[in-house]
Amino acid sequence: QGGGRVVVALTIGAAGQIAAASLTSPSGNGALDSAAVAAVRRAGPFPAPTGRSSVSVPVAVTCR
Repeated sequence: QGGGRVVVALTIGAAGQIAAASLTSPSGNGALDSAAVAAVRRAGPFPAPTGRSSVSVPVAVTCR
């Protein structure tokens, strides 16, 4: 029901694994928020960060 925009904080570990994923800007729609975090978690693994033990990036998910 309805859309929204969610921002998920994603931390990628040294081997490219997802070390953490959490909401930094929820949409107010619990189902959308949960689906966005789950989708970001399923997107891994990622390439290993070069020269770092981990990297954190914001990921915006918009649903209409």
